[in-house]
Amino acid sequence: MTMLSCKYLEHSITIEPNGLVKPCCRYTEPGVDYSSHSSLFNVARQQMREGTWAQGCSRCSTEESLGNSSMRTNSLKPYNKFNRVPQHDSNKLTYLEITTGRYCNLKCRMCDPVLSTSWDEDLEHSEPLVKWFYGSFGAWEQDKATPKTTNTMLELDRDACSSLREIKVTGGEPFLSEYLAEFLQRLVDWDLASNITLDIFTNATFIPKHKYIKNFKKFNTVFLNMSIDGTGARGEFIRKKSDWSKVKETVAWYCKQHIENKNIYLGISHTQSLYNVLYYREFIDWCTSNINDAILNDKESFFLNTTQLSEPKHLSIYNLNNKQKQQALQVIDNDFNSFDFNNSKWHRQIQYSLTQLKNSLAVTLEDTTTSAINDFNKHERIVDAVRQENWATVFPRLEELLNE
Repeated sequence: MTMLSCKYLEHSITIEPNGLVKPCCRYTEPGVDYSSHSSLFNVARQQMREGTWAQGCSRCSTEESLGNSSMRTNSLKPYNKFNRVPQHDSNKLTYLEITTGRYCNLKCRMCDPVLSTSWDEDLEHSEPLVKWFYGSFGAWEQDKATPKTTNTMLELDRDACSSLREIKVTGGEPFLSEYLAEFLQRLVDWDLASNITLDIFTNATFIPKHKYIKNFKKFNTVFLNMSIDGTGARGEFIRKKSDWSKVKETVAWYCKQHIENKNIYLGISHTQSLYNVLYYREFIDWCTSNINDAILNDKESFFLNTTQLSEPKHLSIYNLNNKQKQQALQVIDNDFNSFDFNNSKWHRQIQYSLTQLKNSLAVTLEDTTTSAINDFNKHERIVDAVRQENWATVFPRLEELLNE
């Protein structure tokens, strides 16, 4: 019998937007109330110890069956977050992931109403959009009835947090959570903050209120990840309701925090999708010109963090057909032919990101993904109608690629 150890099952809790908890963000079974989470976790742990995959761990099981790494295997690596400190007692919580709820000031095109209250104003005026996301008004009404932010984090007492070493916070928009500031204050009051790394993802469209940031200096390390997927009009289109001039002001403010505080690090989280993949050079040029060189090349952090969107599928670059992928690769190569690479850390980050992007576009499929592109066109028609926009005028390169 081979024991299937997983650090997430042993030492992690993920709080979902509805306040329920799971062992990790990829666990597929329904979450439970925090007060009763031990039974769920213990059953899954026992199954894994006996060499049987827990039902909620199907995503990692599938990835490993294909010979790929998974969140489970990554959690066991020596450099993983779970191994930054000596091993803790069995089942002690060392990693906490908090999704603060669905309260958000933006309605990003690649997001949905489950993670943003701002989508509600569109759904109010579009029956096709309600059907797209929910199938029926009843399902949407149920989502709207859920509290905008979750207070589950406040159910964790000092003993539960005593071994915490890292907290990842996403939203919604974390700096709109009415409970996050209180939870961080509790960690300070319990004299635990100095042991903990905060990893916070924000849309960087406004400067957080003082109550959220006043305790940052008391934590071991704070990573502020700014989610920015485009510049100017393209950035405003992707992240609807954002104001690019305000984003630039906010980014400048975050840069100042990094420079003035030794424990605060800054990064950009850039999600590559159909919208922006053909405009990557434009984004890189903006970062190079507008971010302090000392931040871009900071020895202790990695400023550029890119990922390829996989869901929703109709917005994923993976679902271009093989001819379109080759054309996209050619556009990207042409854009970066004139880029003056040097041996700086920033340029090595760009090269790494480009390699990952090209590898993703180089994957060929046996079948073309006509259905995904049809879904893209349907989604854009519905959202454009309610927002009185036209995606093609903002992304002419994409329109040309899809219509050739």
